[in-house]
Amino acid sequence: MASLAGAFDPGTFSHAFHPFFWPETLHIETQIGLVRGAKVVAGVDGSALHLCAFMKEGGQCLVLESRKVPAIYAINDAAGIRTIGLPVCAWDESDGARKTLINIDQLESELKRLL
Repeated sequence: MASLAGAFDPGTFSHAFHPFFWPETLHIETQIGLVRGAKVVAGVDGSALHLCAFMKEGGQCLVLESRKVPAIYAINDAAGIRTIGLPVCAWDESDGARKTLINIDQLESELKRLL
């Protein structure tokens, strides 16, 4: 399994996902190779999760959503990748501040569903 780290704390995934990497630190061929061999990819929403398009059909992707990125879902759907979104933060309408929503029990539950 591979985890696209994004800006997320590796301690959250390190027990379940290996290898854990920040795609921007690796050559593109290495990134694609890691994702192509993964059955499950998880990470924070963003351009790194577009690598899921290189997974084998039937792969699974857990998106930790700091915002909605519809392109991730569209690309994964076209590639035959099952995608689960888990909101991890929201914007407070009153002051525009971002609030963390992540529920560790829910995260653990979603990880178990994928593993």
